[in-house]
Amino acid sequence: IFCLDERDITYFDWNVSSGDARTRQLPKEEIVGNVMKDVLLFSNSFVLLHDSSSKTSTVDALPELIESLLSLDCDILPLNDTVKPVQHIKAE
Repeated sequence: IFCLDERDITYFDWNVSSGDARTRQLPKEEIVGNVMKDVLLFSNSFVLLHDSSSKTSTVDALPELIESLLSLDCDILPLNDTVKPVQHIKAE
């Protein structure tokens, strides 16, 4: 972390996991369920999703996931300098 701070690099952790990192491919319904179960636990949720050729159900889950989040009046924001990051490890 100290190295990142020296270089003025901000890293973002996640506090909501879609569960799509497992070795088996999850059905899109399970990915959506995993996210929706935890996303409202935090005032600012950072959702971990993986993009790779072997994670096709993650891409398939996106439309339903986005619609579900928007129906709850959640804002979907890009990570940029205006977003306060979630960081589980802090520089000491």
